Amino acid sequence: MDPKGSTESSLPEKPFHSKRPHRKSRGGCRNCKARKIKCSEDRPQCRTCVLRMEECVYALPAAKKTPRSVVAAATAASSKSSSPPPSASSPSSPGESTNTPQSNEDFSVLPVSPQPAPRPDDSSYLDMKLLWFYTAKGCESFNTDLSEYGASKQSMLNQTLRFTIPRIALEHRFLMDCMLGLSALQMTSMENEKIPVSRIMSYNSSAMKGYRQAIEAAKPRTFNALLTCSLFMCALSSENFRQPNPPPFFILDWIVVWKGISLIYGMIVQHTGSPLKGGSEPSGLATLFSRPPVNGEEAARYIPGNLLFMVSSLKEGDDEFPYVQAYYSTLKVLGALYSDLEHTYGPILTLRVITFFTFVPPLFVEAAREKRPRALIIIAHWLAFSKLTSHIWWMRGLADHEVYNINNLLGDEYRQLMQVPLAAVEMEDYVELGRLLSNNYTFEPVRRRLADLPPDKLPTLFTDDEDGNYLPITNVAV
Repeated sequence: MDPKGSTESSLPEKPFHSKRPHRKSRGGCRNCKARKIKCSEDRPQCRTCVLRMEECVYALPAAKKTPRSVVAAATAASSKSSSPPPSASSPSSPGESTNTPQSNEDFSVLPVSPQPAPRPDDSSYLDMKLLWFYTAKGCESFNTDLSEYGASKQSMLNQTLRFTIPRIALEHRFLMDCMLGLSALQMTSMENEKIPVSRIMSYNSSAMKGYRQAIEAAKPRTFNALLTCSLFMCALSSENFRQPNPPPFFILDWIVVWKGISLIYGMIVQHTGSPLKGGSEPSGLATLFSRPPVNGEEAARYIPGNLLFMVSSLKEGDDEFPYVQAYYSTLKVLGALYSDLEHTYGPILTLRVITFFTFVPPLFVEAAREKRPRALIIIAHWLAFSKLTSHIWWMRGLADHEVYNINNLLGDEYRQLMQVPLAAVEMEDYVELGRLLSNNYTFEPVRRRLADLPPDKLPTLFTDDEDGNYLPITNVAV
């Protein structure tokens, strides 16, 4: 019998121990090794060093080292984590770098300078910049009292625009995209800021797609975002007026966008029975959707005589006779503009100009989209008033092309009725425009704030039926 074999067979078998299922990290930074804690190994700084605001130093293996020498070098580096690494000496030969610990320390341990946390990519950075711009400046374009007269930033409307709406937008991407698109357009209108056109188009298309999908789904949790977006879409789509070659008669499509607010509003009331309320929580949006009421009898006294005769001259059998009542209702809303201008209700006049198309009856919208002459003439006079709101960036340029488009379509037959709108297009000065529109060449504007106005002139929350009757909304939680 082989003695050697006998000896081996008599030895006890070694117990089998399975390897631990995790991988041991050997690439941690010096600080984590010194503290004997797990290192995240993030570069250029691990999470622990970022939190402790310490210099993060990694031990890097030198070329042509055996695994044992790499471990030894890392151990030596971790034992000196409290002291700065020695300065590098002059280059040594390969033999010296593998045999001398000092040489190994010089060339394999590389300090990483403290750096800020990784910046977001360009896309995220632009999103944050645009969101900041909206809260700092952009939201003011929807507050006529603030944008025009510097009213208190502590007002409820300002708080809603600056804080409530961004909070809602964080929960609904389509509203956030709409906000970012608005900010991008406004910043682009400023000479010192340029946002890539492709980026603006991306925001706009994404906002529109999400907006349509949310309307189709009609989920109550999206109602506040939908209602806000319906207003912001009016401002967002106004950019079409300021294009180098704007689409002719875009004003007719823009009216439909404005009427979309009423549709969303009605959908919310139908589903919840209470407007401007998301589920059981107040939305805080009531002040944003308050409008100056129209006193039909009072406003009728300020309708220009030539426009009133234009409608009253229609006889049964005329092509536009079916729209007579719609024309009268719209002329009353226009008359309210003339009334506010004469009484110099500055912020109310601005708000009334902006919300004008939310008051017009659906039959007037139908006549306008069919390009009925009298409907277009009324729109042309509103376009003249829109020049008074040029201090709001998204209301600029609305009349510049559309008045001429309307005039060219109507021809000489209606040239007399187009004189005031045509003259207004050429003016930029507020006082000159006021004198032209009021036909009062001694007109001088008076600075008034909403707080200076009588209660019956202040904006309020109300709806209206198809006949133009205004129904106040009371007991709304805001």
